[in-house]
Amino acid sequence: MPNSEHRQPGTFALVGPPADARHLYQILDWYRKGEKRFSSDMTLLKLFQWLPPYKAAEFPSIRSATGISVRGFHVMCPILPEMVTALGDSSSFRDHVFRRVLESCKVAADEGGTIATLGAFSSIAVVGREEEISKAAGIAVTSGNTFTTWLTLKGVGRAAKLAGLDLSTARAAVLGASGDIGRGCCRNLSHTVGSLTLTARNLPRLEKFADELRQESDVAIEVTGDNAAAARNADVIIAAAISPEPLITSKDVKPGTVVCDVGFPKNVSEELEKRSDVFSFSGGLAAPPTELDFGFDVKLPSPEVLYGCFSESIILAMEGRRENYSTGRGDISVEKMEEIGAAATKHGFTVAPYYSGNRLLTEEQIIVAGRNR
Repeated sequence: MPNSEHRQPGTFALVGPPADARHLYQILDWYRKGEKRFSSDMTLLKLFQWLPPYKAAEFPSIRSATGISVRGFHVMCPILPEMVTALGDSSSFRDHVFRRVLESCKVAADEGGTIATLGAFSSIAVVGREEEISKAAGIAVTSGNTFTTWLTLKGVGRAAKLAGLDLSTARAAVLGASGDIGRGCCRNLSHTVGSLTLTARNLPRLEKFADELRQESDVAIEVTGDNAAAARNADVIIAAAISPEPLITSKDVKPGTVVCDVGFPKNVSEELEKRSDVFSFSGGLAAPPTELDFGFDVKLPSPEVLYGCFSESIILAMEGRRENYSTGRGDISVEKMEEIGAAATKHGFTVAPYYSGNRLLTEEQIIVAGRNR
């Protein structure tokens, strides 16, 4: 990134909610040390809906490979994907979610943060309104999706090579292709794979995006709302949707397939993750130069691993960048991915080792899976 050496390092804020209701129970169990649970999920969701955001963890010193250090913290944002289903998707509820994210960013600003990542559902819930939140809260805001996409593509590319798969002739499928990460992956893959299938719930919007890609590339591009059908015909699958339930199961994927799950919560079933003839891994994860201790389980497989979205704000803080970096839907360019990737490398961030859930995977497992093609 240009001229970053002349900027003062900033302070990062990791704004993020629990992954889902089950994860919320796990966090509460950690705080409550095994006390009796709530009688129903609805009771818990209603209580969590009105809980104010709070600083849940502090990171006094994260050291860059360049020698500089930055500090930061995690702000718990009290929203959940299940709230949309259980409490409704009305305009009043969307306004409520927006207020909760804004309040979380105000907490981040009050704690001295200069840039905040909106992690997981908190970024999806307010997509397109990041500038509004940034202005009202007085802090730069990013979804972290640019670096997450860069990590995802790097991980897929290396896995495909180890599996003996030639991407230039491979059939790729992106599930959740109309989301920010999905669109970023599609823009890259449309120039590197043999054919590309896109899936999403909103087919008219997806068709429009597919037409854009067809104008930029000669790759054959198909659109469908059937995730299972797209997966069955693919050699490479990137699952990047926001869904409380898995999008594909073991029966939907042929032997030898490389599957990258960058969804949050997970987009692939546990049965699929356990198959030895398929290489299924969690994408969008970084290995930071310093471990971050959240104090409770943040659904990461190792203390040495961090979500790409969270990593992006740390990198930007190290660069002294106080700007709304990853915002909106579909604005991730190949150029911007390379920019954040170069900054990450400079500061000592690398693509994380391959994990499936909490299980560390080996290169030999990739090679074995590839032989089943």
